[in-house]
Amino acid sequence: MKLLAALLILTVITTGCSKADKNGTPAADQPKPSTSSSFAKEAIEGLTGKTTVMQGEQAKAKIKAISAEQNKKLNEVLDDK
Repeated sequence: MKLLAALLILTVITTGCSKADKNGTPAADQPKPSTSSSFAKEAIEGLTGKTTVMQGEQAKAKIKAISAEQNKKLNEVLDDK
């Protein structure tokens, strides 16, 4: 299923809309390259799971920061007694 989706995405990206009409003049409304490349990048990252891994790493970092803060507060309370 993932292979089929990847092939479909690659087909859409490679065929796309023509940048020039039949006379060879450029089309008036050309999309920005960053828009189409970001879509391709998002699609590839979605298929490979990179986005999920990055979100997991961010969550892990937040959990470690919160844990360190709580441990610091706990140590301060214990040291005061």
